[in-house]
Amino acid sequence: MRWTLGPDELRLPSDDDEPTPKTTRQAVTIFYCFDCLRSHWRGQRDVFVGADQFIHRVPDYDPKTNPDKPPIAPDVYVAFGVANRHRGSYVPWEEGKVPDFVMEVAAPWSREQDAEEKPGIYAEIGVPEFFLYDPDDCLDPRRAEAEKAKLEAEKAKLEAEKAKLEEETAALEAETAKMESEAAEAQTQTKVAELEALAEKLRRD
Repeated sequence: MRWTLGPDELRLPSDDDEPTPKTTRQAVTIFYCFDCLRSHWRGQRDVFVGADQFIHRVPDYDPKTNPDKPPIAPDVYVAFGVANRHRGSYVPWEEGKVPDFVMEVAAPWSREQDAEEKPGIYAEIGVPEFFLYDPDDCLDPRRAEAEKAKLEAEKAKLEAEKAKLEEETAALEAETAKMESEAAEAQTQTKVAELEALAEKLRRD
């Protein structure tokens, strides 16, 4: 069966020419989930399973002239009620709906973006289910413990440096106060000497 692609699917970009590095765990997880979901709905003509593919957010996106709201590419996604066909990208307004489920598999360098930025984008376009899986921490809890210990060590180091700086500041303030006191005393003694000299001169006159 041949499908007719929509005009926006043909017009809008299907990639951004930027490499998407993945850890071994991340790649294995994505391939496994994609394969399992495709196998589960094999033969279903109205279920589409996609992976690492643009989902467009606005019709007039252009990376040079209108870079706001660029497309987002989930690691795996599923859309029910749409044709199971080849797609260069997913265009919700031509499909008549957004995907029903998206999954992101976090990598160490994208964990914050996956956990903080992407959920808001998927909620904005109306995706009902978002799932984030972090294989590096979930499969190896020692990594999270090591990062936690590293942060605690850095915090302790900063606190020690802060305490040392406060101690040095206090010592400097004490030294400054001592110098000011000595200077004031010396100035007073000079004035007293000047007054005594003046009094002695008056007596002689």
